[in-house]
Amino acid sequence: MEWPTIAVWIRQSCRRTRILGVALPSFFLIAASCLSSQAQQTPSTNSRPDAEIDLSVLGFRGLPPSARLAAQANLSLDFVDDDHVLLTFNPKKMFTRRPDCPPTHDDRIIHAVLLSVPDGKVAREADWYLHDHERYLWALGSGRFLLRRQNTLYLVDSDLHEKELVASPQPLLWIGVTADGKEIITERKVAESPDKTKARSTPFKQKVQLDFLDVDTMTVRLTIKSEGKVQLDALSTGFADVVHSRIGKVWLVRFGPTATQRENITRVRSQCVPDVVFLSANTIMVGRCAVDSPDYSVSAFTLTGHFLWRQHWKEHRYTPRMKRSEDGTR
Repeated sequence: MEWPTIAVWIRQSCRRTRILGVALPSFFLIAASCLSSQAQQTPSTNSRPDAEIDLSVLGFRGLPPSARLAAQANLSLDFVDDDHVLLTFNPKKMFTRRPDCPPTHDDRIIHAVLLSVPDGKVAREADWYLHDHERYLWALGSGRFLLRRQNTLYLVDSDLHEKELVASPQPLLWIGVTADGKEIITERKVAESPDKTKARSTPFKQKVQLDFLDVDTMTVRLTIKSEGKVQLDALSTGFADVVHSRIGKVWLVRFGPTATQRENITRVRSQCVPDVVFLSANTIMVGRCAVDSPDYSVSAFTLTGHFLWRQHWKEHRYTPRMKRSEDGTR
């Protein structure tokens, strides 16, 4: 059996750049590569990592096929600084359920390990008791992370110490973090008056409210209301969206501070809905499925639409999981 490992590449293009990947059977987690190259980049099929870290000694055995489609809720790998990464995973071990947790909770333990790279030495470890199987961790930059325990958010530092940020009195439908790490996005249902509920005789989309909270002060900097649950990949300066053209499988990728103030970034042909990921405060990556093959391509652009680089993969993996370094070059 092939044991799961972290593979570390040292790429010499542009400047010395580290790229991380978790090698699992039929699953791969890869980091974004250097953004300053203008030429198309095609990864070598014969490239070997400069170092590998065996994760089996930490109790990580990989993901079973049934869990890979929900990999984000069971596994994470993030840069902490130039020499450390944070790996978190579900060890799938027996644990004592807390007596104050009701039967509606789907409790689990997530094991967090701070590793130095490339030697793989363990610097810190912690166990996080969680109450559901939703996403639990977001990188904020500068060695800080956002941890969610149901409806309470915590700030975790590079030593894995926790500090409570906010406890929501209402259920959190969705959590996001802007790519620049400056704001936390929370989504909740908007309560309606009993009169409006009684008067409605047709189905409707539940209204939701998205609040953009300053990470340092937790003050609300922006509020957006919408009909139906939404998930926004955003910066503190604006949002991206994807619009399907009426002609074939053509999609328009846009960015702007509001729904009416958007600039076109690029048009792509894709069999699937394009994936949009912010790589830094001024760059965006667009992933798309080939129309006539299983290939998958990722391209990076500036927010003004200037093309930076492109990579081709032989298949559309379960889901692209791009992990960028804080300065956006990795």
